[in-house]
Amino acid sequence: LDIKNSVTDKVSPNIGLVYRPVPSLSFYALTSESLEPRNGQTNSFGVNFDPSFGESIEGGIKFELLDGRISGTASVYEI
Repeated sequence: LDIKNSVTDKVSPNIGLVYRPVPSLSFYALTSESLEPRNGQTNSFGVNFDPSFGESIEGGIKFELLDGRISGTASVYEI
């Protein structure tokens, strides 16, 4: 296994924020990054695949109605 040029670890921050102006309503936002190393996986020529990186951003609103009997979430995101 030749991993001398492979990425094997990386800090992948996940950050979130929630704001609750009243008990039945919350606004939230989060961002995260990901890394999937492909060490040991090679193409038909024996060359290691590059790692796969990902990034996502999300924001939304959570709500409760009728003393918590009805609740929901609406969000927008980009992956």
